[in-house]
Amino acid sequence: MTLDIGKKSHDLLKTEHPKPLSKIEQDILTKGRWDGELVHYTQDGRRIIVESRQALKIDDQGEPTTVVEINTDITDRKEAEQKQSALAEIERVNAELEQFASVASHDLQEPLRAISGCLQILEKTYKGRLDNNADELIRYPVEGTQRMRTLINDLVSAMALACRF
Repeated sequence: MTLDIGKKSHDLLKTEHPKPLSKIEQDILTKGRWDGELVHYTQDGRRIIVESRQALKIDDQGEPTTVVEINTDITDRKEAEQKQSALAEIERVNAELEQFASVASHDLQEPLRAISGCLQILEKTYKGRLDNNADELIRYPVEGTQRMRTLINDLVSAMALACRF
């Protein structure tokens, strides 16, 4: 084991800074402190996120002597926030999908109702009055509109079910 005396923590931890280190150091010199999030890498290569607070220590003559740094591991909290954000996005998309399914169902069924209604009137009025070919020609679209209505309802139900997961 070697001692890393004299090395800066950001070199040892392979720190990723949110902005250039020179700008952070300038903030510390001008403001006396810097607060922010950093990414460190542990000896075994794990990536951790830390909340970092760095403060400038000044001697009796007002000269800067050192920077005191306190880091708090917030990796678990950041991961939880990311999961919560992803879940909120999924919920938003699901709500939009449900709204789309409702509008699509209405928009698809409206002309289907009109066609179906006309065909049913045609069927009731002329069934048996024309030849068998005419009865069959009327029956096909009547059954087709019923199948289409069932397909639309099944699709909307499947979309609504999928949005709940």
